[in-house]
Amino acid sequence: MLGAPTETAVLRTVSEWEPQPQRRNVLDAFVRFCRRKPLGAVSLVVVVLLIVIAALANVIAPYDPTAPHYGALLKGPSLQFLMGTDQMGRDLLSRIIFGSRISLYVGFVSVTLGVLHGALWGAISGYFGGKIDQTIQRVMDALMAIPFLVLAMTIVAILGSSTRNVIIALTIVFTPTTNRVVRGTVLAAKENVYVDAAKVIGCRSWRIVTRHILPNVFAPILVVATVYLGNAIIIEASLSFLGMGSPPPDASWGAILSSEGRQFLERAPWIAVFPGAAISIVVLSFNLLGDSLRDVLDPRLRTQ
Repeated sequence: MLGAPTETAVLRTVSEWEPQPQRRNVLDAFVRFCRRKPLGAVSLVVVVLLIVIAALANVIAPYDPTAPHYGALLKGPSLQFLMGTDQMGRDLLSRIIFGSRISLYVGFVSVTLGVLHGALWGAISGYFGGKIDQTIQRVMDALMAIPFLVLAMTIVAILGSSTRNVIIALTIVFTPTTNRVVRGTVLAAKENVYVDAAKVIGCRSWRIVTRHILPNVFAPILVVATVYLGNAIIIEASLSFLGMGSPPPDASWGAILSSEGRQFLERAPWIAVFPGAAISIVVLSFNLLGDSLRDVLDPRLRTQ
């Protein structure tokens, strides 16, 4: 007869059957994403870099964005001022760095609130249907009938020019489209078997919506939010360009283009070129990232 297994052998055998922690899952997923969507990976790096720059603006910016240098008015790019100065001698690079804070703050807050509101009303509309669905969708139709920028301008004109009111306007602007996306996904998700099982065991409607349906429509919500971040930045810049954004002396990319870049476009074109390039690069990065996430998360596109 074979001898009885020792305690060490038993523990070794048990440990082999225990699920091992997969510490490299996140890294492996990122590597696969980079290989499959190189443009999306580059866009993600740009977005992360922008967030780091905005968070460390006080450390990275070479000068105070509001401090004038009277001996260097409208000075072109040089070793001292890498992006030149404006008509008051303020360092343009520092103003663009600090302007990224306003753009990201307005973008993330407004998109988060808009997506949450749109997802909530979309889930209610898609799940309950009937008169509730009809009422909500007619309100959303009325909001979607107005162009994004015109609707945002109208709301800010009524409430007044401030960063908070710009966020409120963008929240209202992003709600209807998110509502439609989530409603369509919920209409399909509520027909699944797990929803019927939740109803059978007595789960309330709110629990079914929040615990069983919304988590399964997270992918399209994430894609919509990523694309909206780029839209939020360009709408905020447009409002600031029209004098309806963050009031002075806050540095905003749109305000730099409007009050400084447009006035001195021929004499000092760098004042308009650099903030315009920053807006273009950031918006393009968010759009490419959103497209890449859509291709990766949508099961219908994974095999293409």
